[in-house]
Amino acid sequence: MQSVPIAGLIGFQVFRVPVEMVLHRLYVEGLVPVQMTYAGYNFDIVSGTLAAIVGVWALVNRPPTWVVLAFNIVGSLLLLNIVSIAVLSMPTPMRAFQNDPPNTFVAHLPFVWLPSLLVQAAWFGHLLVFRWLSRASSAAERA
Repeated sequence: MQSVPIAGLIGFQVFRVPVEMVLHRLYVEGLVPVQMTYAGYNFDIVSGTLAAIVGVWALVNRPPTWVVLAFNIVGSLLLLNIVSIAVLSMPTPMRAFQNDPPNTFVAHLPFVWLPSLLVQAAWFGHLLVFRWLSRASSAAERA
């Protein structure tokens, strides 16, 4: 991953925009609870939008480190937010959101890929950006 430029590591998170659009469409069709969409409490679409903006910026001209750090913190927190909402929307004793439908669509294909692959990919992407930031900081200290 050391050879991947920061623009690629940031831009990778753009995949979250179409995921959020699909979630919203599934809500409109009655398959996903509203709180798991941008019509409710899921603002993860902001992560994907910021990834496009900051990623293009990094492609053209390296943004300040604080911008990359702010993007990564915001994206990580928004991901934590939707994962929490998803868990609290499942039909378990921990369910906090009692509206219908409960979050059960992720147990069926192809939606099982959302928590098992896409969420993990987003987490991993943020970890890679944090690693890049750590190395950039270390390189600046040595210079």
